[in-house]
Amino acid sequence: MNTKFKFIKKSNKQSIICIYKLTNGLSESIGNTFRRILLSSIKGFALVSIMIKNLRHQYDYIDGVCEDAMEISLNLKNVVIKLINCKRIKISVCKTGPCFLKASDLSIKGFTIIINPNYKICKINKGFKLVMNMDFRTGIGYVNYLENKFYFNKKNIKNKIFIDNCFSPVLKANYKTLKKNDSEKLILYIETNGSVNSFDVFFESCNVFYNQFKFFKKKIKYEKNNNFLYDKIDILDFKKKTLKYLKKKYSYIYELFCKKKNSFFIKKEIKKIFLNEIIIKLKKIGIYNET
Repeated sequence: MNTKFKFIKKSNKQSIICIYKLTNGLSESIGNTFRRILLSSIKGFALVSIMIKNLRHQYDYIDGVCEDAMEISLNLKNVVIKLINCKRIKISVCKTGPCFLKASDLSIKGFTIIINPNYKICKINKGFKLVMNMDFRTGIGYVNYLENKFYFNKKNIKNKIFIDNCFSPVLKANYKTLKKNDSEKLILYIETNGSVNSFDVFFESCNVFYNQFKFFKKKIKYEKNNNFLYDKIDILDFKKKTLKYLKKKYSYIYELFCKKKNSFFIKKEIKKIFLNEIIIKLKKIGIYNET
């Protein structure tokens, strides 16, 4: 059964994908696997740490700012940012009130894109100068504040407040299955925060899915090859002349090869007049490597 897919809806933040002609019973398993990958295994961007001038600890209040340190850090976590051509970036902000510190103030041309630029982080009172440094980086899944410390040298963590965060750009991932005659249909609903295109997220989840299982394909092929290697050369049904020549030196298939890693290469000592026939026979059982 040739499985196919199509986009029912395709936009930056939301996509609906239909995967159809699935074998009966598989749609539920595939849908649940996609959902788990989408929610936990997609790369995203998030705040790692903040440092505010004259701030003693994360529960401290700041003179001249309406919000305390805890509220500011929570608001910063809601800023949706996209890093361009970098895995980690330090952003410094210096603003004098009266004004609001907005997400757009964190933008650095050529390095970051702010998805929600009008989001208000804090209110700065008249005459007060707020100096703040923030670190953003890429990551996968949920990471607590202790793990985030490992990304910095011990010299650079003084007075920094490290934050736990969820890097996943996927806000929602749901699915439903439909049965149609002798096949099943899977409908995937994906919603992102806008830092990554929803349809790109789908293709990335497909790659994660495939990469987890391609090892088994190679392993199975290797094991099958090994099973043939210990058979006698008689099973390859060579011509009498070729078989007579080979039996003078060899009894088993594995004796025809020299092995490099997981690949097998015919020994150079075998006469060229017999090579073509040997290669054709070995290709039929999937052992011979041309490289």
